[in-house]
Amino acid sequence: MLPASTQVLLFTQADVGGHALFRVVPVEVSVRPGQGRLWTDVSRGNAFTAAWQDHARHLSAVGRARYALPWDETDLHVSPRGRNVTLDGRSASLPLFVAWVSLLAGLPLPSPFLGTGVALEAHGEKLAPAPREFLQGKLGVAQSYV
Repeated sequence: MLPASTQVLLFTQADVGGHALFRVVPVEVSVRPGQGRLWTDVSRGNAFTAAWQDHARHLSAVGRARYALPWDETDLHVSPRGRNVTLDGRSASLPLFVAWVSLLAGLPLPSPFLGTGVALEAHGEKLAPAPREFLQGKLGVAQSYV
């Protein structure tokens, strides 16, 4: 039986006055019976950019190619727990992918689960390091959070 959902803490970046601001955003990730679709919760002013959605679809393609899990029989639902959160790009792809595979495999994640530092290449199947400045900012946020 698949766990219904898990919460993941994603590190996000926003540019404020030319400076990078990093923060932790709790996101509920769940799998439900479906047809392999991605559902995003845009209530409470939350948004998902086209780049983020494209990258989530790419993660699905990589997962389908690598892991024999029920990708086509389940839908992924992603819901930020805050207000006015915009998920953009691929910087949070590793924790999202790990949570998705965990849910499909029926394995729990440690709680809280923090992950950052790598992202899948946009058109490949390799893991690539995130830019150094992103890592430094995210590590600072993680230290403050802990």
